[in-house]
Amino acid sequence: MNTKLEKIIDRLFGNVLCLSLSLFKGSKKIIKPKKILIIRLWAIGESILTLPMIHSLKKRFPQSQIDVLVRNKPYQQIFYKNKDINKLIYWSPLNLLKLFKTYNLAIDTEPYLNISAISSFMLAKKSIGFNKGARSFIYNFKICYNDRQPVPLTYMDMLKPFNINEKPKKLIKLQYPKKSKLKINKILKENNIKKTDLVVGFFVGASENDMSRRWPTKNFVELGNILIKEYNAKIILTGLNSEKELNQKITKRIKNKVLDLTGKTSLHESIALIERCNIFISNDSGPMHISAAQGTKTIGLFGPNLPIRFGPYGPGNVGIRKETMKPCINVHLGQIPQCGHDHMSKIKVKEVLIAINEVLKWKKQ
Repeated sequence: MNTKLEKIIDRLFGNVLCLSLSLFKGSKKIIKPKKILIIRLWAIGESILTLPMIHSLKKRFPQSQIDVLVRNKPYQQIFYKNKDINKLIYWSPLNLLKLFKTYNLAIDTEPYLNISAISSFMLAKKSIGFNKGARSFIYNFKICYNDRQPVPLTYMDMLKPFNINEKPKKLIKLQYPKKSKLKINKILKENNIKKTDLVVGFFVGASENDMSRRWPTKNFVELGNILIKEYNAKIILTGLNSEKELNQKITKRIKNKVLDLTGKTSLHESIALIERCNIFISNDSGPMHISAAQGTKTIGLFGPNLPIRFGPYGPGNVGIRKETMKPCINVHLGQIPQCGHDHMSKIKVKEVLIAINEVLKWKKQ
C-alpha cells in the first residue's frame, strides 16, 4: 500500500478508532518505565531530530530497554549502531498483535497520524503524544506542540512528565559502516578531491518532490560558478534517482567539472559523503538534517516551511527564508501540501553567499 493511500485511510477511519480506544487508556499515574517504545514511522529528517530526546531518556533510565518502531528500511539506517537504542521493531499488524501491551511506555513522536497513536495504545500500557486531534485522547500524557521553536526541542518537551528539561545544543551524530566511508574516500580520490579542498555539497531536490520547496536551478548554477571562481571550491551533487534529471541540468551549466553522485550512493554512503563536505547547501529536506547531525556546516533554504521549526540545528548552521507569506506547511497540523506558491525564488544568491561567508568565518574560530 502506498503512503498516500495509507494517509487517506488513516484520516477516514482513524479518528473514530482513536476515540473508541481512548475509553480504555487507563490512569495517568507516572511510572519508571523498564521497556520504552519510541514510535517513529515516517520521515528521515524528523527521525534524526528525535535522537537527542532518545539520548536524554537513556541517560535518565540507563537500565531501561528503549526500542524504536519504524516503518521502512531507510528509516532503520538512521538508527544504525545508536548506543541509546536496543532494537528496532518493524510496524505491521502482526507485530501489533504479537507485542500487545509489551511496553510500559510508548512515546509517539508522529505529529498527526492516527495510526501511530493507535500503535501506542496497542503496544504499551502508558503513552505520551502531542495534544492535537482525536488521536490525543488515546495518550495518558499530552504534550503541547510548540511550533515556534526548533523541532528537536519540541521532542525534548515529550520528556516533561519525567521532569527532564534539557535543551541540547546539537544533534546526535549518525553512525555508518566503515565500508561506506572507504567507498566515498575512493570516489573523492578518483575525482582529484583532496582534504585541503573546500568541498561544497548541494542538495537541490526536496522532500516528497515538492517543487515549492526547491530553490531555482539557475540560482544553484550561479552559486556554484561563484564558489568555484572565488574559493576554487569542489562542488558535489547528491540525491536520489528521482533527482537525476534535475542535477544533470545543473552539472551541464556549471562551468567547471562537478561531481554528480545522484543515485550512486546508499543512505549510509550519503551520510559519509555529506560528513566529508565543508559546507552543505540544501533545500528543506532529510539530507539537510543529515548534514547538521554530522557536524558539517549547513545552510538550509526554506519557503513553505519555517526554519525556526525545521532549520539545520546546531551551532554555526543557518536557515534562510524570505518572510513573504505565512507557512503553507504545518506538519503538526497535518498540513503538508505541495502548495505551488513561489516561495523560494525570493531568496537571492547574494544572501546565500553572505551566509556562506559567515559560516566560513565561524569555522575559522
